[in-house]
Amino acid sequence: MKILMLMHPGFEEIEGIVPYTVFRYASEKIVMASTTDDLWVTGSRNITFRADKLLKEEFEKEYDCLVIPGGPGIMRLRDNTLVLDLIKRFYREKKLLGAICAAPVMLNEAGVLAGHRYTSHASTAALLPGRITSEPVVEDGNIITAVGPGASLLFTEKLMLRLLGEEQVKNIAKVYDFVPKFFEI
Repeated sequence: MKILMLMHPGFEEIEGIVPYTVFRYASEKIVMASTTDDLWVTGSRNITFRADKLLKEEFEKEYDCLVIPGGPGIMRLRDNTLVLDLIKRFYREKKLLGAICAAPVMLNEAGVLAGHRYTSHASTAALLPGRITSEPVVEDGNIITAVGPGASLLFTEKLMLRLLGEEQVKNIAKVYDFVPKFFEI
């Protein structure tokens, strides 16, 4: 599996680092792609990370899953046509889309949330009035959404189950001694 994860200025660090790290534990190819012209991206808690690639370099490449961390930077990303076009392409090709916290706003901006069940952070209630508030992670079709930082590991588990299957996820959980309550299947 090949996973592309967007890194945008103001992203919520834990929502990016948890999926990135866990997929690396699983020996899956995950690429952090900066949405800017700089590989260095500073998150919402002022922690700076070096992305693997620039999104504009990865845009045409084939990936199986797109992961979008949330955070306050999402609001500045809403008019990024490259990101919106990427989301539309993944959706059209029925590839897995994962969006956590405020990131479902991007799915909505791209026009792919209509008719789907989804959740998001409470701060997005005005922009996403149809969000489900009773579930930390919601799966519907090829879209997986989550409420925020506290759901990062569960969100990652759901992505992994869809991409890798139950057996492989159980093996990864055993080998790396992940918190059992998050990886009970």
